[in-house]
Amino acid sequence: MSISSFLLKPTSASFTVLYFGGIYGVFRYSPFIRSAIFKPNITIPLCSIVLHSIWIGSVGSISFMEAWVKFQAPSITKGIALDVGRHVFSALALVEKVLGFVSISLHILRPTIELQVVPSIVIWSHTWFVMPALLHSAQLIIKGSNPPPSKAHVIGIFMEVLKLGTLITITAHSCWSFLNQ
Repeated sequence: MSISSFLLKPTSASFTVLYFGGIYGVFRYSPFIRSAIFKPNITIPLCSIVLHSIWIGSVGSISFMEAWVKFQAPSITKGIALDVGRHVFSALALVEKVLGFVSISLHILRPTIELQVVPSIVIWSHTWFVMPALLHSAQLIIKGSNPPPSKAHVIGIFMEVLKLGTLITITAHSCWSFLNQ
């Protein structure tokens, strides 16, 4: 076992100590964050900024970079790239559902902008309607057949752009709300 896998493996004791120790350090030694914890008018917009910034980074890096970059690699086949994509997008969808739940929870605690429900609606619509068609096409290509043309990919891209635009708007609104306290 290498040092890096020992330190960064999420189930290791050292990872737990580093992770929670880091969180404790931020809250213990940052007077700004410590004073903001008990002020919902500050805390919730700050949490919203952090949450949605992480979400923007995830969507931007996976949907708009990883998705097409892996097809540019000359050493992997289209089937392997699609298989990797299936797993990556399934994991992203799971993480996004959790982020959506937290986003809506923040909105319930302190209603700010009604757009906070849009990314969650997009995620669930993508999961129920678009993802099955994309996964079916990917599975056919992996098996070596040629699936019929589908508009699911274009609809999925449109939904990702809509989600990213909404997340940017929510983050900008949260920043504005935070700065105007």
